[in-house]
Amino acid sequence: MSWNSFIVEMMEQLSPLYDHLSKQMEQDPDIMAFEALVQRHQPCPITFFAAVNALLLRDRQHPLAKYYPYMTDVAQPAHDAYPAFRHFCLMHQQELRAILPHFRLQTNEITRCANWLPALDMVFRWFGRKPISLVELGCSAGLNLLADHYSYRYRIAEGPGNEACIGNSSVEIACTLTGGLLPPLPTKMPVIAQRFGIDLFPIDIASPAHVRTLLGAIWPEERGRYVILKEAIAQAQQLPAVSILQGDAATCLPDIIEQIPQKQTTCILHSYALRQDDPSVLPRVEDVLKAASKERTISQISLEIEKDKWDKPRLELFIYRGGDLFFHRWLATCEVHGDSMCWRVPVEQLG
Repeated sequence: MSWNSFIVEMMEQLSPLYDHLSKQMEQDPDIMAFEALVQRHQPCPITFFAAVNALLLRDRQHPLAKYYPYMTDVAQPAHDAYPAFRHFCLMHQQELRAILPHFRLQTNEITRCANWLPALDMVFRWFGRKPISLVELGCSAGLNLLADHYSYRYRIAEGPGNEACIGNSSVEIACTLTGGLLPPLPTKMPVIAQRFGIDLFPIDIASPAHVRTLLGAIWPEERGRYVILKEAIAQAQQLPAVSILQGDAATCLPDIIEQIPQKQTTCILHSYALRQDDPSVLPRVEDVLKAASKERTISQISLEIEKDKWDKPRLELFIYRGGDLFFHRWLATCEVHGDSMCWRVPVEQLG
């Protein structure tokens, strides 16, 4: 299944508004002309919708906002939205023509931190509880690098009242655990010493326009994702800025690894970043990690999906040592936004 086919299926299941708008605009050459401006490798039509959303978040007084559940208390029926959507697009046609050829769908799904956390704690324990230097590839705004600043509530799907809570932050991430196995959850957060991010087009949370771009990627009906992202952005704006480099992951990574002290554990993170557009990125990153592991052991936590092979995203842990891959384990299968996880490996096999 192609990404665009997958998106159409998800719109039908999850977003009555997007589903209605996408079907209506197929019969509207004026609006389809805007979508045609989107870069070829960006997913359509949601990249177009995200650009419209970013403008709407600035101009909330337009009637179109009444159809967005996260912009109003009681949203109007999605099947009535197209005239307002068309009016908004034509009213902002100059801006849309200027931004769409360069617009990229940028998300920062902090809920995926609930998937990463057990693997991150495993790395922390396995390497003698040394402070971790986190490096995220495709980091967007760098919010996932602040994983230790969130609280987590893990709910066990089978059986009422089964929960595990970690942390005391006001930004709480919920994740449902399914299946018969439970992950090794930490009792307290791993120690993070340094945080580095790399992204081709990073989001600056100090920029109101960038923040609107990030929030605009949230689908209209996903009020929960919208609220928690706003909370995470507000918290991050009060914390020391994360160091984010703009550039190619494989090109920037060697210099970042080089500056990490040997007394710290090097951990590389990525989600929906290395199996999306350019197929050469993943093997190039793997070559960098193998080369760097000649001088130090490096862990890699991967949360990716390969749509033509896997039904759902996979959480995997890789360890590189002595110039080669030393260890690999497929730890869990996750939902796209990280709100559910099925652990695959018995705890006793993980040490």
